[in-house]
Amino acid sequence: MKVWLMTNDGDLAQRLQHPSHDIEKIYLAKVRGLPDDKSLQKLRKGITLEGRRTRAAKIRVLESRNNSWLEVRLQEGRQNQIRKMFQIIGHPVMKLKRIAIGGLRDSRLRPGEYRILSQKEIDKLFVDDK
Repeated sequence: MKVWLMTNDGDLAQRLQHPSHDIEKIYLAKVRGLPDDKSLQKLRKGITLEGRRTRAAKIRVLESRNNSWLEVRLQEGRQNQIRKMFQIIGHPVMKLKRIAIGGLRDSRLRPGEYRILSQKEIDKLFVDDK
């Protein structure tokens, strides 16, 4: 499942994209190799990308064999941020899927399908959680 959110509501788009609103995005990332805890701690604390420090990331190892599947939770989302973060620690991303935005998930949607959000789901995105 991959989560994409299309909207014609500029306020909603700004809220979902701007880091000041603390909207969490959850990704599944398959990375080459087995990152050690020290490397993951760097990403969890935040690193410097293109002259700016990233916010702390929540990273959980889901599976480690020859390569690793990780759950990555961000409250910002710079362009290609996850790919750049893992490249810096020497574990390039092989696959990346966003699975949730602001608590919205829909595992029933198949690739290419869409659905309209309920008013309750829209309201949830606008809850001020600060």
